[in-house]
Amino acid sequence: MRRRNSFALRSCSLCRQRKVRCNREKPCNHCVRSETAVCEYTIDPPRGSQPPLLIPAAENRATHSGGVHVPAIEDSDQQSHGGSSPAFSSNSLVPAAITKAAATGLADTFYVHYMSEHEHQHDDDGSAAMHGVPQQTPTWIPRCVSHKTRLFGQSHWISPTMALFRDLTDMLEEGDLSKVLANLQRCKSLGRLIKARRSPPWPTVPTKELPSRDLADALVDCYLQTTETVYRVLHVPTFRKAYESLWLSGSAPEMAFVIQVKLVLAIGAATYDDHFSLRTLAIRWIHEAMTWNSSPDDFKSRLTVQGLQNYALLLIAQGMIGVGRDMVFHETGALLRIAMHMGLHRDPSRLLPRTTLYTAEMRRRLWNTIIELILQSSFDSGGPVLLSLSDFDTAPPGNYHDADLDSPDHIPPQPMTTATPCMPMIAFRSTFPQRLSIVKFLNGLPLSSLEGPYTATLSLDGTLQTGYRALTHTLRSHPRCLATLYIDLLIRRYFSALHAPFLEASLTPLPHPSKFLYSRTTALDSALRIWSTASPAGHTGPVLFSRFIHNGASFLRGGLVQSIFVIAAELRFLLLSSRDSLLPPIIRPDLLAAVEDAIAYTLRCIEAGETNVKGYVFVRLVRAQLESAQRGANEEEMARALVQAAEEASGRAREVVEGLVGSMEGADSGGGVGDGTGMEVAVDGMLNLENVTVRFPLF
Repeated sequence: MRRRNSFALRSCSLCRQRKVRCNREKPCNHCVRSETAVCEYTIDPPRGSQPPLLIPAAENRATHSGGVHVPAIEDSDQQSHGGSSPAFSSNSLVPAAITKAAATGLADTFYVHYMSEHEHQHDDDGSAAMHGVPQQTPTWIPRCVSHKTRLFGQSHWISPTMALFRDLTDMLEEGDLSKVLANLQRCKSLGRLIKARRSPPWPTVPTKELPSRDLADALVDCYLQTTETVYRVLHVPTFRKAYESLWLSGSAPEMAFVIQVKLVLAIGAATYDDHFSLRTLAIRWIHEAMTWNSSPDDFKSRLTVQGLQNYALLLIAQGMIGVGRDMVFHETGALLRIAMHMGLHRDPSRLLPRTTLYTAEMRRRLWNTIIELILQSSFDSGGPVLLSLSDFDTAPPGNYHDADLDSPDHIPPQPMTTATPCMPMIAFRSTFPQRLSIVKFLNGLPLSSLEGPYTATLSLDGTLQTGYRALTHTLRSHPRCLATLYIDLLIRRYFSALHAPFLEASLTPLPHPSKFLYSRTTALDSALRIWSTASPAGHTGPVLFSRFIHNGASFLRGGLVQSIFVIAAELRFLLLSSRDSLLPPIIRPDLLAAVEDAIAYTLRCIEAGETNVKGYVFVRLVRAQLESAQRGANEEEMARALVQAAEEASGRAREVVEGLVGSMEGADSGGGVGDGTGMEVAVDGMLNLENVTVRFPLF
């Protein structure tokens, strides 16, 4: 069998990625024309040697002393087969993305090499070949992405899906983006101004001042009809009784309860109206709660059930309203340890002395909410779950109405065929072991067992499918409500995240792409179901659910973004694969409708006060690329269409953000905010504009 020259120098990584002819100089002609910072070449080492080397051009070596650092490649399947990692092939796309990201210092990316289990043949020199196709393209699956100072695991939306549309940035670099960058920078500057005007000074001293009774009552109702139905934190009759006493003349409420009320009001403000008009007031209430919760002198006094309730409410409010959202993953770890310090990880039936039914059930409810916040924050941030089933023995909450807990005796819970406010939470808890295993698999260390990653994926998918069917059967007797809609969306997120890492492999011409066809189908089905439920154009849920999705509910934001990645990738694959056909492409209308919904959703989020406009610009770019592909446009025509779409989208986003500034009391749309040049670090893409290097913030 013919052997190739393993050290043959091929096209540079970027030219290989763009599939254009490279003159193989250092730097090459295309990298010179696009002013790429680093022009690197990939060498395929012989079998059994180290991973591919990156060779920067001589002109670039001065700025990258010692060459470009390439992170270690972790091959979990390598252990199962006892072989070495195979060499890169000439048409491997992901390694080029690794080299570019590593060379520019934008990301350190670890990749897991996947090879079909038990599908190896060997050449006469002992090297592996798959079903008689020597040295074919391997599949490279992202384990995690290091960006700035953070590490994103596979459950984070950016880790498995960022590579699907990296060509958008490459095409945009060919056009004039001066207007786009000016609009985006203006949005960035105005966003900083908006955030500064919304945020009170720190620390924000807590006060006992509350809004008018009518407004407070409306916000409390909004909270109880939304968040409290999903994350049970309060005993509603007890809370309402204490809440009523606040309005009595001569009452002197404790600051801990005032903080609790303000957190309830802040969360309720997210669903009070369509445009989140009370966002500034909600942010102030959250800042007061953060000041109160961070006081070192009152730490012991906060070691109570009410203190844990306030902490949980604070983290929910931060995530929904976007106040220190990146800190939620860190803070949930502190909340978990405080709860364990108080013994909530042990079931009340195993503790002495015996407690009342009210105390026992409230501890179970609160522990259940805490572990859900732990799991959800790990899922969203792409961080490891530092929790296992062996760390606690607290039973799930009982199926009680809140009024049942006032009984002095330990009465049995209602059967699961009886609908109670706790029933959705209890049913969702039954899937906790499966969901915990999935997050550990996605964000933990690579597999060290004989089981390959795709075999493990299918196994986890099967157990979650079984749990989801049981969950659906249980909730059939419960009225369709916000809690059931929200739970269904969360479950779909797990299916999507589990299969998204294999999506690119299912959409590329590999020797055996059908190996991942199930992942492609499952990821697409989950994405469509998410958008059919959360669609701003015509979802079937209540009005509060629409506001819950678009004004807050940050736990769903990553899932919505990842879903549109999946849908758009499928659309583009169908369009490109139809180019060899004599008939015009048949485009699924449900996929196109989802892209349009994504545009409406991201724009509505900006109108509701979101200052990050990159999501809206991105989905507009995706639609422009799809429309160009549907017309059969060539690469140059598509690049022009993308630039035009970027100009229109960034201009529209700028108008909305300027409107937000103008709507703030005493604000001037000019605001004295200049169009600076500091752009946020992006995952991919660099441009040079007016002698100032900026990065196009596609992600």
